Parts: sequence; C-alpha cells; structure tokens
Amino acid sequence: MSEHVVSKGIPGSTLKIIAIITMLIDHIAAVVLADYLSIDGIRTIYKIMRSIGRLGFPIFCFLLVEGFMHTRDIKRYARNLGLFALISEVPFDLAFKHKLIYLDYQNVFFTLFLSLLAIWIISLIEENEQWNKVHQLLSVIAAAVSGLLLVYGFLNHYYALHTTLQIDRVTLEMIRSSYQMLFYIGGVVMALVIYLVLLRIRGREFLIRNSLILSCMLIFALAADLLKTDYSCIGVVTITVMYLLRYTKMTEAAAGCTILTLMHSNEISSLAILLPIQYYNGLRGLRLKYVFYCFYPAHLLILYLIGRLLKMI
Repeated sequence: MSEHVVSKGIPGSTLKIIAIITMLIDHIAAVVLADYLSIDGIRTIYKIMRSIGRLGFPIFCFLLVEGFMHTRDIKRYARNLGLFALISEVPFDLAFKHKLIYLDYQNVFFTLFLSLLAIWIISLIEENEQWNKVHQLLSVIAAAVSGLLLVYGFLNHYYALHTTLQIDRVTLEMIRSSYQMLFYIGGVVMALVIYLVLLRIRGREFLIRNSLILSCMLIFALAADLLKTDYSCIGVVTITVMYLLRYTKMTEAAAGCTILTLMHSNEISSLAILLPIQYYNGLRGLRLKYVFYCFYPAHLLILYLIGRLLKMI
C-alpha cells in the first residue's frame, strides 16, 4: 500500500519532458520566428511561445538540484555537463548568432555546469564541522567580497538595458563612473554591518558557514557573468538558492521563479511550474539520462538549418 502511494504523482522524467517541450517552443520562436516579426500576427505568436518557454529553465534548475542530491558520481555528472557545454556551443552560436564561434554569449550548459560546481562546494561547506582561525579570516574577507560581487552582477545587468533606454554611450559612462564607486563602498559597508550583526545574534560558526556559502554562490555567479552564459549570474544564483531551499520543494521552486522574475518581468510565466512540481513524487521515472544532453545541441542545429532554408525560399 505504501509503495502504491509513493508511486503516485509526477516523476522526474515527466518534468524533464515538460522542460524539453517548453524549451523547444521557446527556441522555435527565438531562432525561426524572430526574423518574421514584421508579419501580422507573428509577433503575438512569438510572444506567446516565448512566455511558454519561460517554464523550461526553472524546471531544469530544479532537476539539476535533484540530480545532484541523488547522483552516485558527482564527478561524472559535472564532466557530462562540461562536455556537452562544449559540444553545444557551435550549434548554439549558429542558432542564435548565425556565427560558427561567438564568444560574447555561451549556451545554458555552461550556466548549469558552474551552478553544479557551486552547489557541490556549498555541500562540502555544509558538511564541514571544523572551523578554525583560517575560516574566521576568510569569513571577514568573504563578507566584503560578497557585497562587491553582488553589486557587480546586478549593475552589469542594469547597464545592459541602456540600449532599450536609449541612453547614449557617453552619458552611460558618466553614470557608471559616478555611481559605481558609491555602490562598491555601500556594498562593503553593508556586508560588514551584516557581518557584525549576525556575529552578535547567531554566533561565529553560523556566520562563518553562511559567509562562505554566500561567497561561493557569488563567485560562481561572477564567473557566469564574465563568461556571458545564458541566464548569466542570475541563473547561478537561482540554482544555488533552490539548492539551499531543497527540503521544501514548492518553496524551492517558488524562490527560483521569483529570482528569475526579478531579473526580467517576462519570466513571471515560469511560476506555472509550481503546478507540476506540486505533484512531483521524487522518483526518476523513465530513463532519460542523456535525452536532454543530446536533444539540446541537436534541436538547435536543426532549427538553425530550418531558419536558413526558409530564408532561401
């Protein structure tokens, strides 16, 4: 009877299929339809398909956390993500930039890979019960560095909007130079104040552990931002926060979608994933281990070829 109850609900393979389908819908719009937005009706269809596509990434984030928690070989898991990040880069560049190599925008596998490394290190920090003076020193440095990296990541995304705001480059640089130093100073002060408050309230061990966790998250977020990966630093922060909230699945998913929505209002449709995740039963389901790995570069290459074919007609 108990086994029957446990088997009810949606397994991980069903979530993966939902993510793959919504991702495909999104990429059909982004790769194929994007060149025909001037045609009546196409723009509306494009927007609807892109909204549906917002479900894909948070589900993959959720499944990455689940995969990390249940994998028997984390090194092989990381190796597979890294390998397919490299394999997928040419199809990704062709599909989205129509270039064989484009270094200013990397595929989502790089984001997932960096996120996996981040939560792997965080898990080691969580398991470490020995805190010494080196850790205490690191926590002070981490508090300051965390403030700086947090400010850097969000400033980068804010200034990326200058093209839509129609701010000329000279004005943009003036704004950047005027306010960036204030933000940096504010970030350091804020981090140190939080450090001192938490030290008094929660104690040294709590502060050290969480300072290191926060720093780990933000360092890998910065790496994603510097590499210019898909979803960039926000993707890493999303997955890391979901991992930290992993013990309550609905809270985990809601937090991830909220972070993505704060990045861009279009991501609000991602909250629809709460429905299937509510019925997630924690089981693997069908063996689709390498389906996403292979599907991702393959469908991008096919969509690129379809787009080129349509332009030739």
